[in-house]
Amino acid sequence: MTSVEFARRAPGFRPITAFAPPPDTPRRVAANLAPFGGDRVTIEQCGLSDHTGTATFAADAGSSSRLSHAGDTVIQLRRLDDLGVDPPTFVKIDVEGAEIPAIRGGLGTVARYRPRLAISVYNRADGLWRI
Repeated sequence: MTSVEFARRAPGFRPITAFAPPPDTPRRVAANLAPFGGDRVTIEQCGLSDHTGTATFAADAGSSSRLSHAGDTVIQLRRLDDLGVDPPTFVKIDVEGAEIPAIRGGLGTVARYRPRLAISVYNRADGLWRI
């Protein structure tokens, strides 16, 4: 929903790349963004991390869904630095406690392009200090 609000408030936005790992999420994200310029939106069906691989994901918690050893869904993980996305001007990361691995996997992209960052720090008790 953050991408929808962004597209609504900034109609001339540059292309958006959204990361939506659960199987049903990319379709919903695409449908939500279609009225605002869906042709400028790419949806990657993976989560961001500091390594490429798989993880289990608890998908049944709505907006609080997260990586979990007790998860019911296997998702793909990728490093932002390995994806070759368009040079970002803004990066928002709110991945329910997995922000630090996501940041580590994108440090090269951030250093090279120096986008504005919006990183969620409230998902972990030590998030503010570590992030």
